[in-house]
Amino acid sequence: MKTLSRRSLLGAAASMPLLASCRHGGEALAIGYLNNLTHAQPLLGASDGRWSAALGLSMMAFPAGPAVMEALSAGTLLAGFLGPSAAVNAYLRSGGKRGLVLLGAASGGASLVVNPDRKIEGPEGLRGRVVTASLIASTPDISLRTYLRQHGLRPRDRGGDVTILPMSNTEAFAMLKRRQIDAVWAQEPWASRMVAAGARRLLDERELWPHGRFPTSILVTTRRAIDEQPAKIERLLGLLDDETARLRRSPDGGFQEVSQALGKALGRALPPAILQDAWGRFELTTDPMPEALAETARRMKAIGYLPAEGSLDGMLLDRGAKAEVTR
Repeated sequence: MKTLSRRSLLGAAASMPLLASCRHGGEALAIGYLNNLTHAQPLLGASDGRWSAALGLSMMAFPAGPAVMEALSAGTLLAGFLGPSAAVNAYLRSGGKRGLVLLGAASGGASLVVNPDRKIEGPEGLRGRVVTASLIASTPDISLRTYLRQHGLRPRDRGGDVTILPMSNTEAFAMLKRRQIDAVWAQEPWASRMVAAGARRLLDERELWPHGRFPTSILVTTRRAIDEQPAKIERLLGLLDDETARLRRSPDGGFQEVSQALGKALGRALPPAILQDAWGRFELTTDPMPEALAETARRMKAIGYLPAEGSLDGMLLDRGAKAEVTR
């Protein structure tokens, strides 16, 4: 993947006056994210209000990545944290106007967990089963459908015999706990919560990627946001850089404060043992992992979610180029 330099994207906007207000077509701008451990940095930024104060924007939680991308496309968000599939889809379908990747945020943190009452020991055990993986075209959904395809299985909506039901993590957790579905491809802390509630972890997705690394959370924006509010974009990048470095320097990697922020967001604290298990299954990183993004695009094309044509050239912002922004 070729990168589009920050100079070429932001430099052209340097001569434009910074918008006096954070409004876009009448909508107040915000930063979108998910209440997942893999969104630790914006989760913390939202919990203590630091990011809102620094940016002059609100922080808005969403149920899944595609919903973040929809809000970005509608102009409600300045930028958002989401999985790579929604960003790739938006970038290719918008001709490079949306889904521009600014930085990475997290790698790993997804698993396939199964109903303990079913004899599911591998991919063949999913034949005839009912499985869920968040929303259609979400990153877990792409991972699940790719896994099935690689093992000669197809979802029922493509003529196969594995039923995939889209649903929220909350719904999937409740249904798996009641033994009403057979398997879930889930991100953290949901996967570990399901295991603690009696499910069995069949597969950690890190096993399927080179060196165990794949992007779970990336920071994306739109070309319009870069053109119109480059200073806020630049400030957001600095916040993510600083937050990631600070957490990685922390003796516990930030585990305690992120756990508290997640409990606050969910309205209840999760058991420390669950959070500790989940915390060890991903890493915080600002690396957007371009090779993995390209692989995500190939997978989406292979399962019919994207047309065969289309390039990701220019999707990544080159951090090596010095930005010129309005002060």
